[in-house]
Parts: sequence; C-alpha cells; structure tokens
Amino acid sequence: MSLFDRSAPDPPDPDELREQFARALMVMRDQMTPLFEAADGLRADLEKRGWSPTAAEAAVLPWLQTMMALCAGRHPTT
Repeated sequence: MSLFDRSAPDPPDPDELREQFARALMVMRDQMTPLFEAADGLRADLEKRGWSPTAAEAAVLPWLQTMMALCAGRHPTT
C-alpha cells in the first residue's frame, strides 16, 4: 500500500459535532462560574466601600481577565 492508496477518512457527523460542542460549552460554563461569581463579589465589596460602580468594574476587570487567562493555560502577559 502506497501513501496515495489510502482512502480519505469519513467526514465527521454534524450531529455528533454539535453534541460535542454543546458538552464542551457546558463544561466551560461550569468551570468559569466560580470566576464570575468571585468577580461579582469583588465588585460588590468595592462598591460597599464607596467605590463607584464604574471604578469597581474597572478595577475588577483586569483580575477577571488574568484569572481567565490562567485557567486557559496562558500567562496573562503572553
């Protein structure tokens, strides 16, 4: 059998791909929920301490972005 005698693999089943994608999204949602809840808590705490909602959001956003990058396996500065 030569390199060119191989048959092409069967194309993936669209229904199976959709199901795999939906499962992956649910797993990602479950993993990200604690981060979003913590960010909401940080923002609420800053607002209780007298920060404006805009300032609290601006302070928490870099933290959330860093945590999301770390969860994705990337260093946030790369």
